[in-house]
Amino acid sequence: MITNIISNLNELKALLQRLNDSAFTQPISVFSGSTIGQHYRHLVEIYQCATLESRNSLNYNQRERNYLLESDLNFCSAQIDALILALSSLKNLDSPVTVYTDFGEFNSSFQRELLYVLEHSIHHQALIKIGLMELGLSDLVSPDFGVAPSTKKFRDQCAP
Repeated sequence: MITNIISNLNELKALLQRLNDSAFTQPISVFSGSTIGQHYRHLVEIYQCATLESRNSLNYNQRERNYLLESDLNFCSAQIDALILALSSLKNLDSPVTVYTDFGEFNSSFQRELLYVLEHSIHHQALIKIGLMELGLSDLVSPDFGVAPSTKKFRDQCAP
């Protein structure tokens, strides 16, 4: 799974390298005025929360918000590099973790939380793709950007 997460982060980083500051920070009407940069900030912070904080407990709602992530392409890219480095050295993915949410406290495992974050990231990639379409920049990503692996497999099975 770490390989899949690193691949996901590299895909996000590759798009960052194709974007300019204006596209990254422009409010988008279909996002109710939020930006592609704000989606990136959210993703990077969720990944940071899951991978860099305590391995015994997680609270995604209390993660640190760093607004530089949504406005500075280079800073955001460097944070993704740091995540990739941290993920590359992770061990013992089956360790238990308590997740604190607005809905209560739940027992989970580190591996399950990494899966959640990966799936959450793919969902936000789909939203980012919608934003790129709104900006006339959909050519910056592949048709599979933001598409779940199960959907890709289903499409491949249905292809003539």
